[in-house]
Amino acid sequence: MKAMLDNTEDKAVKKKLEKVYDVISISPVKTHPNILQLESQILIKINALQEACAAKDGEAVSAQTTSLLLMINERNRQLKLLN
Repeated sequence: MKAMLDNTEDKAVKKKLEKVYDVISISPVKTHPNILQLESQILIKINALQEACAAKDGEAVSAQTTSLLLMINERNRQLKLLN
């Protein structure tokens, strides 16, 4: 995520990436076996976001960041309930 942020010049895209970066950075490091599938999906989504950034596709970046934020927040919610 940090590399994507550093390599992005578009201010709107950078703002969306910063939001995702912030949510990830404050997320619990711990994991739980019950959320491994969700975490795997998050990693796939991060890769898709990286591809969208490389292609400078603002619409795809917007869609990927929105989806990622929902998934990360769901992961964090589930971790709270499980721990």
